[in-house]
Amino acid sequence: MVRPLNPRPLPPVVLMLLLLLPPSPLPLAAGDPLPTESRLMNSCLQARRKCQADPTCSAAYHHLDSCTSSISTPLPSEEPSVPADCLEAAQQLRNSSLIGCMCHRRMKNQVACLDIYWTVHRARSLDPGW
Repeated sequence: MVRPLNPRPLPPVVLMLLLLLPPSPLPLAAGDPLPTESRLMNSCLQARRKCQADPTCSAAYHHLDSCTSSISTPLPSEEPSVPADCLEAAQQLRNSSLIGCMCHRRMKNQVACLDIYWTVHRARSLDPGW
């Protein structure tokens, strides 16, 4: 008859060290719910809401959104022509909450988040001093 293996208990020192470690986020499994923006650090949706609370930031974002959608990508031999007011809007957003914002795969409202992300990050290519 084969005797079942009895796992050795962990020494108390190891158990204490495990208790001191900060909890690590677990990766999402296939059946897990989508991450919500409230669980994400600096989501572009949260940053956009902060920007909307500031009239200057909100106006600059709206103006920049209209600029980036109307500016076409220049040919490599051409210098992009960017209206001065679009450059000014990009400069106003430099210190806003939108600059470091991120979107995560499988998040709720991912399309809206990416729309905000690319509006702001296209501005970096508009402003040569960025």
